Amino acid sequence: MLLKAEVINADATSMDALKRDRLETSSVFIAATDKDDRNILAALLAKELGTPHCMAVVRQPDFSMLTSRLGVDHTLIPRVIFGSHILDMTLSAECLARSVLHKEQAEIIEFVVRDGARVSGQMLSAAGFPRGSLMAAIVRANKVFIPTGKDVLMPRDRVVMIAKRSTVPDVIRMFATP
Repeated sequence: MLLKAEVINADATSMDALKRDRLETSSVFIAATDKDDRNILAALLAKELGTPHCMAVVRQPDFSMLTSRLGVDHTLIPRVIFGSHILDMTLSAECLARSVLHKEQAEIIEFVVRDGARVSGQMLSAAGFPRGSLMAAIVRANKVFIPTGKDVLMPRDRVVMIAKRSTVPDVIRMFATP
């Protein structure tokens, strides 16, 4: 599937092995062993060799805070990725996309405002969005803007919301059509 990808089956924590495989010429490095500590170390070594984008597969979510401080560009947490795929498969008719944020405490949800939805034609300050939710962006006529309370949601607007996990069902209901 990745025509320009090269899979290296070697000790990724060996600087000699990384140099032998000319890692310094790569644009992306993903460490994907079954050991979190080795993945983090391998990503840091790749970064040291000059690879611009380094990622580590980490199964322990608490490590993700450390990896960014250490210099690893991205942490791939399989459980979170799997959870996002499950959310995508279980989208309501109103949702275009859903992603889980930090330790499954919040979600990013994308909607299209439909005719007849509770929020359609409503000024944001009067729409009654639940506490713990935030409208991050509106896309209208191919223009993206950060909304204020004075903006009115129009049919066919695309909206990006950030919501605490506990408020997500209420937010989804606001975009539902009868």
